Amino acid sequence: MQEVIKDGGEEKSVPFIPHDEIGIKVMSDSVCIYIRADIPKSLFQLAFICMDFQSRMLELNPPILLRGAITKGELYSNGDIVFGPGFVKSYLMEENNASVPRIIITKETIDEYNENFPEHKVPDNMFNRDYDAFYYVEYISAYGLTNREKMGHYDELYQFVEEVLNSTTDDSVRNKYLYLESKILPLLN
Repeated sequence: MQEVIKDGGEEKSVPFIPHDEIGIKVMSDSVCIYIRADIPKSLFQLAFICMDFQSRMLELNPPILLRGAITKGELYSNGDIVFGPGFVKSYLMEENNASVPRIIITKETIDEYNENFPEHKVPDNMFNRDYDAFYYVEYISAYGLTNREKMGHYDELYQFVEEVLNSTTDDSVRNKYLYLESKILPLLN
């Protein structure tokens, strides 16, 4: 993601946060993306990365559904090692509360960020409140954002969801796809 700044009358595109400030670790089927919380635009950038990653995974054939959590907390990272209370908090929220394909965050975390960085508040449409009062990164409406051929083709995604729902008896799988269906249907109408 870039923002345009003026430098001596000349416009330049610069990253919101330098790439070396964004950490990514992949461990088995887990992806940990982290940014220091004291950096302005950190929550916006992190949510954007999550939204982009989720929507790109929907574009795959077959789509890959992701779930996770955004939290604030201490984290230690060195090479392939990552641990700390922030990591554990995210893991537990994902494990206990994000049972459907979404990346959740608490209102408290959003509000704390907005209070600390009032000039860089997170846009209202970046997080939506869900059925269980958790907020989640809005990614379904961004489906196809990075792939113009897929842009707005919610009908194809809906068709895939329906095929899964019509062929599985596994309640866990059905719940995930029913949730996804509930997010896609308003975009079809």
